[in-house]
Parts: sequence; structure tokens; C-alpha cells
Amino acid sequence: MCDVSKQTLQNLELGSKPVSFNTALRIAVSMGVSLFVVPTEKRSIVNRLLLPVLEQ
Repeated sequence: MCDVSKQTLQNLELGSKPVSFNTALRIAVSMGVSLFVVPTEKRSIVNRLLLPVLEQ
């Protein structure tokens, strides 16, 4: 899966050692997970708008 070691996957899952953002993103994409970045000052607005969608 996306050319990362089993140890790297475990580190990411457990938060036991730092994993680069690039590696985490590659793993997420290979699993079909979409990520996006929201400015801190907009986080509460985005959470409020997305919560109904995620609860469906």
C-alpha cells in the first residue's frame, strides 16, 4: 500500500512517532480518504456546516 512500511502505518495509527504530512497524505489517498485544510478562524463555521452532512 503506497510504498510505506508496516512500522510507518503503526506509527501513524498509534501516534507513537512522527510521520511526515506527505506520508500521511499518501496513505489517506490510497485509502480513498479526502482531506482538506481549513483556516483556524473558519474551523467552527466549517464544523457547523459539515456536521449535518457527516451524520447522514
